[in-house]
Amino acid sequence: MSDHRSPSETLIFDILKSSAEPLTFEEIIEKVPELSWNQVFLTVQALCRSGQIVLRQRGYTHEVHNAMGTPRYGCATEVEQEVLRAVG
Repeated sequence: MSDHRSPSETLIFDILKSSAEPLTFEEIIEKVPELSWNQVFLTVQALCRSGQIVLRQRGYTHEVHNAMGTPRYGCATEVEQEVLRAVG
């Protein structure tokens, strides 16, 4: 994990860290009105790819989890997660 985060990464990571529950992508957008939808999307994508957060699809929405204490399936889709569970 990188100790050097951009301001938007720090903002979103801190929001997730302070939340007891996973947040939907829409909930994160509501909590950071100073960032555009695109900035939130790109930041969540970067944090997910670096393994600092976990993004999971739940029905028609996505949940974003702080990676601490969650299974490490990263940015995998539901199908990929099932395969990882089966072989892991």
